[in-house]
Formats: sequence, structure tokens, C-alpha cells
Amino acid sequence: MEAENIRKESLEAYLLLESLIAMSLLIFFVTVVLEQVIQVKKQTAMENREIEALNVAHMAVDTGKKYLKLNGVEISIEETSTQMTIRESGEVLIVLEKK
Repeated sequence: MEAENIRKESLEAYLLLESLIAMSLLIFFVTVVLEQVIQVKKQTAMENREIEALNVAHMAVDTGKKYLKLNGVEISIEETSTQMTIRESGEVLIVLEKK
């Protein structure tokens, strides 16, 4: 009878350990997937911000304005006889050479 109780308890302990390992693996895989999703979301947000800046810059060039602030994007254009420098919030976004 004692041997049967020991077997039953060891079986329950084994099942508990197996469940714990399975849960740990599941948590690990979910964490990896969530980290990738967060990274892709950050990358997409950066790309969307750059696209928005280029769109506002295009509008500024089309309208002939040297400064345009739209949708939270500040674009300034500096023009010389040989090139056009487009800046977003003080940082160079793109430099175009004239021919």
C-alpha cells in the first residue's frame, strides 16, 4: 500500500514537473514573439515618420515655402545655386543637387 502511494505521488510530481516545463517553454516562445512584434512596430513607426517628413518636404517644395510645419513635422529648406538641403527639425533629411 505504501509503495502504491509513493508511485502515485511520484507520478503526480512528474506530471507537475512536466507541466512546469511546458509552461516555461510557452512563456519563452510568447516572449520571443512579443519582442519581435514590438521591434517591428518600432521600425514601422520610424518608417512612417520618415515618410510623413518626406511628404511634408514635397509639399514645401511644391508650394515654394522655405519652412512648413504640418502634422507635427517641421521642414525647412535651404537653397543654394548648386543644391537644396531639406531638414526635419534641424536634422538633414535629404540633400538634392541641381543640374
